[in-house]
Amino acid sequence: MRNIKTFRHVCMSGAAIVLGLLPAPPAYASDFYAPAQGWSRADMKVWYSLSQGSRLVPVSWLNALKTPQGAAFSSREAMEAYGYVYAGDGAWPAGFVIDQDKNGRDWLGLNCSACHTSKLTANGAEIIVHGGQAMADFQSYTSELTAAVKQARETVFADFAAQVLGSGRDAESDAALKADLDSWLALRERVQGTS
Repeated sequence: MRNIKTFRHVCMSGAAIVLGLLPAPPAYASDFYAPAQGWSRADMKVWYSLSQGSRLVPVSWLNALKTPQGAAFSSREAMEAYGYVYAGDGAWPAGFVIDQDKNGRDWLGLNCSACHTSKLTANGAEIIVHGGQAMADFQSYTSELTAAVKQARETVFADFAAQVLGSGRDAESDAALKADLDSWLALRERVQGTS
């Protein structure tokens, strides 16, 4: 019940700010304002960055892939275009978390805050709302990410492999990367086939 009351309070406060019924939020040193939800800055940092073991895509791949518009998938421009919110000083949007697999490879995954952190703009201030509904388009993000990985595998493999593997690239590492791409695509096909 407390969560419902808190959610109502946040929604009502946000609506009141948007409608101009409350004064503009105070200016903070950071680039956003979060309504009083009883969360400390430390709580917010945990909300944004705690790994939950989700591993969507290797970071090295994401850095080498392009969106249909030509931006790097890992760029702030691309992430914001899909509706993801940057809050605080993180290199990734809220809820996008780096996690390592057993081989030490960095993977980008998501936690709850990726889909439950939103941003409103009122009176010239950006207001971050935690625990609500994000305005992100996860379906387009994953569909276009899958298409980019498929393109990397089928049509631009040499350039992709050069970026991912670097100077240690050889025939053996190319074959291993192709096998990894094939496994990832097979998994995404099964996942997206169920949605």
